Amino acid sequence: MKILLISALFSPYLSIGAVRVNKLASYWITRGHQVRVLTMKDQPLPVGLELKIDPSLVTYSPWFNVNFLPELLFGGREKVVKSGYKTRSISLKSFGFLYRTLFNYPDEMIGWLPQALRAGDKLIRQWKPDLIYASGMPFTALLVATHLAQKYSIPWVAEMRDPWVDDHRYPYPTWRKKWEEKLEKATLKSATALVTVSQPWADYLAKKHSKPVAVVMNGYDPEDYPISKEFKPPTPGLLQIIYTGTIYQAFQDPTPLFIALRQMENRADNIKIQFYTRYFDNALFKARENGVEHLVEGKQLIPYREAIKAQGEADILLLLLWNDPQENGVFPAKLFEYLGSRRPILAVGLGHDQTSDIIRERQAGLVSNDPNVIARQILIWKEQKQIHGFIPDLPESVHKGYSRLEQFRHLDQFLFDQLKLQEE
Repeated sequence: MKILLISALFSPYLSIGAVRVNKLASYWITRGHQVRVLTMKDQPLPVGLELKIDPSLVTYSPWFNVNFLPELLFGGREKVVKSGYKTRSISLKSFGFLYRTLFNYPDEMIGWLPQALRAGDKLIRQWKPDLIYASGMPFTALLVATHLAQKYSIPWVAEMRDPWVDDHRYPYPTWRKKWEEKLEKATLKSATALVTVSQPWADYLAKKHSKPVAVVMNGYDPEDYPISKEFKPPTPGLLQIIYTGTIYQAFQDPTPLFIALRQMENRADNIKIQFYTRYFDNALFKARENGVEHLVEGKQLIPYREAIKAQGEADILLLLLWNDPQENGVFPAKLFEYLGSRRPILAVGLGHDQTSDIIRERQAGLVSNDPNVIARQILIWKEQKQIHGFIPDLPESVHKGYSRLEQFRHLDQFLFDQLKLQEE
């Protein structure tokens, strides 16, 4: 099958969405499909993701940055790429919110749409695909797909790694949500089928859009994980807890962990929590509030391979859950990376979601928002390391069924079935 894969996010620019799409393109090629990728050139993200396919198969089209003005006000593009939009100025924050409301519609990549359509036109005239597969967010990729699919009468599938308008975190005013609701429905109306990452979202999307929906979770890739002896052993005498990825301030809160460390007093000596993230300042502020800032360390985001290696070398992996009961469908890709590393997980949050259920079912670690419970478990891990010199890997069964290969096989069968139905 000939597949045109459209995604604003792609290698070598580092984001969790780019990892999934990058792996998917590579999988399809190994399965014998012909694949072409249409993505953005010079993405506003750190570079650090290895390209998994022949570069000649990827079209990087230019784009107009609709956020050039806010970037200037927040210190320039390089600073924003490195640290995000951080400011203490209330006026700047207010300006930024108004600007995004008006010009980031449906998202900050909308300036890619005209150039992506031109590049897609050229590519399809030379190489007409059997299927267009578009991955969002950013949802601008779905706008590109629906235009090209209708113009050239090609079936297309929309992958929604996150909800669009129905996201409980939707940050914009009601008047914009009404307009964007219409845009979502108009965009997905022509799609042959939908793909998402969890069953609650699949159930909702199927009901809302009356389309067949497949669940294809974010998995781990076994080839990214060398055997344990190739990893550097954890530092003797020091319990290392690490977190990799973005911290979403409004929805993730490490405070219960910091309270636990404060309650442990001198028993928290020789514990170090390392955050590999762009948004460390808020975590550091909360650590200071609890007098444990000496136990935390902020590090810059690192390339994907280095992050996987850091996870394998940690004693404990920190996972910050979404503190919103309505977010039951959230399946952070980080969860599957953590399971792939087979290191114990400390999940801090409400614990009423599918992520928590998996950790409990697989006995992969602790899920709690109670500082007392967290403190007891950390002391158990600390004593275990002091006695044995290390904390053993979790059993291989902890990640059974969650490899990307297994998930992508589900997707392949789903796409085959949907195209066959359409032909009939």
